[in-house]
Amino acid sequence: MDNVEMILMSNYYHIYPNGNQTRNENFISLPRKGAIHELEEDFNLLLEVDSDLASAYQETIVMLKEMTNAEYETLKDTLV
Repeated sequence: MDNVEMILMSNYYHIYPNGNQTRNENFISLPRKGAIHELEEDFNLLLEVDSDLASAYQETIVMLKEMTNAEYETLKDTLV
């Protein structure tokens, strides 16, 4: 799994310490631009605490900005 898929999966699902996971319907229901907005907010918070993770978020944001809405929905469907 590449960085983009890893970042999206970590937003599509809530993953708990015991290994259980639930779908994050709020993030899943967002259109591409809404997902970008949420990721940008997280990116800005991560800049000061985890530069590696911030870099992965930045890569994801750039990729989503380059996609069409249809391409994003197809990617989302494969991951959810």
